[in-house]
Parts: sequence; structure tokens; C-alpha cells
Amino acid sequence: MEIEKGTRIYYGGDMANQEGFGTVVDVTESRWGVNVKINMEDGRDINIDKIMISEKYSGNGSTRFVREVAYYEWREEQMKRLFKERERLLAGIQN
Repeated sequence: MEIEKGTRIYYGGDMANQEGFGTVVDVTESRWGVNVKINMEDGRDINIDKIMISEKYSGNGSTRFVREVAYYEWREEQMKRLFKERERLLAGIQN
């Protein structure tokens, strides 16, 4: 997966840190791997290893960092499932 300067990232947060969106501002290589610096919209700076960024968002807490587009793809799928279930329930009420 390509992560470069300007890539938008979604951070799912954890018990001690709130979720949010940010932008990759630096990608550096070291002998230990590739490091990514993310400036979050709320002012935080987060430094992580590139391997911490997942390609697909799971929605269950197992993916903490993901490209923003992957988060919105997951969210769109959840909305489709929600409306499909809503229609199924409404059809049952009308019968």
C-alpha cells in the first residue's frame, strides 16, 4: 500500500485517545522500517510505523489506522446494510 505525504488517514482511537482524521506530513525510512508522521485535525501529531496502517477498515477496533477513503468505503457499506434492514423491518410491519 502506498502511503505518501498528503495521504488522509482515519485513526479509530482507543481507550485513552480519541478518534479523528489527519494528514500524512512526513514519511521517512530507517533501518527499522518506514515511519509516518500524521498531523491530526485536532492538533495532535502522531508518529507510527507504516505497518500500523491497515488497507481495509474493519470497524471492530482491530484496525486503528487506515486511509480515509477505506474508512468511508466501510461506512458506506454499513449505511447500505442499515437501510436494507430498515426496509425489511418496515415490510414486516406492513404485512
